[in-house]
Amino acid sequence: MAVSTEDTFSGPYLTNGLTTAFPFAFKAMGADELVVLLVDALGVDHVADPGSYAVGFSDPGGTVTFLAAPPAGRDLFVVSRPHFRPHAQV
Repeated sequence: MAVSTEDTFSGPYLTNGLTTAFPFAFKAMGADELVVLLVDALGVDHVADPGSYAVGFSDPGGTVTFLAAPPAGRDLFVVSRPHFRPHAQV
């Protein structure tokens, strides 16, 4: 039996200081289940402020659109961060 897998991130996208829209191709239940990472030239991860971008959804996936383009020369990743909540006990 084959096991299907789904990527849980999109990227890296190399930022150029002009591009504001970055697509992702995995399912997410809401914007709060995504995190956007910007990796600087030293390899340090920086989490983008969720207030600096909006998320639009399609099926499956969507687009993260920044209000202002991220700085040039960064690797950008859109990463799935699902909420795992326990089910109610019956």
